[in-house]
Amino acid sequence: MSPRDLSLYLKKKGEAASGYLFLGAEPFYQSRCMAFLREGVLGPDETLGFFVDLNMKECRLTDVLDEADAPLLFGGRRIIAVQNADAALQYANTRGGRQEQTRLAEYFRRPTSDTVLVFQAGGHAWEDRDGRSRLERAAKYYAAVPERVDFRALGEGDALYVGRVLAKRLNLKISRPLLVELVELLGMDVYRLESELQKLQLFAGPDREIDSADLALLVPEARQRGMFEFSDAIADRDRARALDVLDTMAKAGVYWGLQVSMLAALLRQALAAKELSLRGVPQIRQGLAKFGIRVWPARAKQIDLVARRYEAEQLRRALTALFDVDRGLRTPRPDDRILMEMLVMKLTG
Repeated sequence: MSPRDLSLYLKKKGEAASGYLFLGAEPFYQSRCMAFLREGVLGPDETLGFFVDLNMKECRLTDVLDEADAPLLFGGRRIIAVQNADAALQYANTRGGRQEQTRLAEYFRRPTSDTVLVFQAGGHAWEDRDGRSRLERAAKYYAAVPERVDFRALGEGDALYVGRVLAKRLNLKISRPLLVELVELLGMDVYRLESELQKLQLFAGPDREIDSADLALLVPEARQRGMFEFSDAIADRDRARALDVLDTMAKAGVYWGLQVSMLAALLRQALAAKELSLRGVPQIRQGLAKFGIRVWPARAKQIDLVARRYEAEQLRRALTALFDVDRGLRTPRPDDRILMEMLVMKLTG
């Protein structure tokens, strides 16, 4: 099942299975699912039982099962959370490992009542080839565990869904376009997203709607939006706009080396899209993803615009010009802004 399926089930039914296998390195939903389990099994204040935390880097599977088999002296419910469950794979093919796997299957045929076992293999990501292989091995080894939950990296849709839920819970008034921008600025880091939304709620209160000025004031990444505007102006070949944004960034004290690096990345991706004959946002996102490059729709749109407006040879010359500017920024000169203005003239000619 997915993390959302588990969350919805626990909210509606409130009945937990005897065992869960958590697979994947995505921390946000994993912590939420564990919180829902604790509340559903142990009560809001954990007055109905207690929580046991074990680590399989410090013990064996047989120790975990001994703990689960031990009777509760004073009654109540119990959750046994087992971190680094994939550590058992190092001895999975040994005689002892196979015996422990057999005992695990026997345990779940007659599990201890009022006890929930949660095996957590969260050190590897499904999106990584080696990590996926290890997680699949863990799934096979723990096949006897009744419920398996896969925690995969959040996509932009998932991150936006979490943002909407958090904003509603905080009674925060923020428009969808501004929330999309915030999610994009934070790189789909939902832990940061939760923190920034809480900060915005405390600043604006429940009555006033969040605007762009609030983001620029409170969110560090939003203060660098001028860099994206500069790249947009270059992509549009809008010289006047590019020079205007450049002037604003100069007054704000922007680090030019970072801007050159960001612009070079955009042009490299546009050149790759052109050489691969990728056109349109869906093709660009899917095509670059094959090389491990994940881009947001807004970024893919920007790449598509550059690829359409520049020939391949022009992009190569632009990258050479960016290299020269980067080298120039490392040498002493009266004003680095002159280099950037010359770059704008070359790229928008």
